[in-house]
Amino acid sequence: MRYASLISPMRYFMDFGYQVLFKGNGFAYVWHDILGIAALGSAMFGLSMWGFRRLYG
Repeated sequence: MRYASLISPMRYFMDFGYQVLFKGNGFAYVWHDILGIAALGSAMFGLSMWGFRRLYG
């Protein structure tokens, strides 16, 4: 399950929220969570654009 959670944006969001809200950490501690959210968002956007173009293009 640990490896399966790597493709879930909720994992990165929960880690980010915990680090910022409860611990008060700054960007130096949460950059990997932001990078994970950005990478997953970019991958999902790319897949959706590919599917949209394939379906309607």
